[in-house]
Amino acid sequence: MSRSVAKVLVLSMLVSVLAVNVMAQSKIDDPFRFSIAVSVDATDNRDSTTVKESNIDYYIGPRFELMTKPGEASKMTLSYNPSYRHRTEPSLDQNDSELYHAASIDFRQKSSEIQETRVINNFSYTDDPSVTQGGTLLRRDSSYIYNYLEIGMHKKVQSANTVDVYGIYSFKAYDEAAVAKQSDEDRFALHALYLRQYLPKSALAFDFEVGGTGYEQVGKADRSFTTAIGALGLEHIATPSLRMGARVGAQYVDYKDADLGSEVSPTLNLTISGSTIPTVTFSGSLDHRIRESDVFPYSSQEATDLRAHAEWTLKEHNIVFNGGIAYHLGSYSQDQLPVGGVVTSDGDETSTVIEGGVRYKYNNSTEFAAQIRSEDVSPDDGIAFSRDFTRNSLAVSVVRQF
Repeated sequence: MSRSVAKVLVLSMLVSVLAVNVMAQSKIDDPFRFSIAVSVDATDNRDSTTVKESNIDYYIGPRFELMTKPGEASKMTLSYNPSYRHRTEPSLDQNDSELYHAASIDFRQKSSEIQETRVINNFSYTDDPSVTQGGTLLRRDSSYIYNYLEIGMHKKVQSANTVDVYGIYSFKAYDEAAVAKQSDEDRFALHALYLRQYLPKSALAFDFEVGGTGYEQVGKADRSFTTAIGALGLEHIATPSLRMGARVGAQYVDYKDADLGSEVSPTLNLTISGSTIPTVTFSGSLDHRIRESDVFPYSSQEATDLRAHAEWTLKEHNIVFNGGIAYHLGSYSQDQLPVGGVVTSDGDETSTVIEGGVRYKYNNSTEFAAQIRSEDVSPDDGIAFSRDFTRNSLAVSVVRQF
């Protein structure tokens, strides 16, 4: 199936479901939400490359959202968000105008008081500034299709046991054939979590995941791999508004290229979220594992990601300040290079993203926002096709609800 056909089919399905439910929801009070967003994004590095080119992008787009109740114990939220972009300084191979799409479905069904089933699908046809991975951008010079599907079930077993099982499938397909060869990918994963409460505010956590990542084959080089992770940890509710978690485990990776063989690596995941004072909320995480590569032609990377985000709300003034940082360290080894690929060396690629902003709710229908962002991506010498750039940007927007 071609990328354009896939885009049309997925988008048509989402819009069709939205249209059918609009006609079926006359009994629900105000199930439909409509808004328009206008934004300006100015940057000193349009394409996130070593050669900086400044640019301003103008965006305008409506957002349609429908909240439905297909049954007594179910609810579904559907949204569609097309967006028109005008670029003041496009490169020779870029259009000055582009139309992007984003659509989603979020369906929840409660079979009983202790069991809930969910189906989530997010679709985007966009350029890279709109879809990030771990706070860092993969590339910024080409548009692509992205789809994420999750199907899961959450169930409380007896009074002290909780089980959450879900499967995901996602794919990314770039428009340009040359880019697609290096950057197209699809991923799948089956995840199971078992929580065993042993104290009123603490629980043991058992995590297990199997999955895989597939790439386009370039010549004789096949970078695809499958993986399995087992982890043991704790979940703790320190206060009603503060939660912490920790996981330690091992990951087995099996590469499709027989010459790469397989490997076992440790995994670590630490999380914290909530608030210690009513006006400030925050979240933080540290994650270490082997995952898909951001740099062609490596198959994978040993990735360490540190993220932190906080919001400070001044309720009496309808103002919310926010700030965050995302740090990524990707370690690449020649042992992760498939036969037939480009010969390159071991090394690290680090990226740091720092951002901060403010939102002001003028009234119940209008909100203004401004966000500044600074990115720095630095590779070691010798890593072929790696990114190396700094980028600063300022985005200003207004959203009007109708």
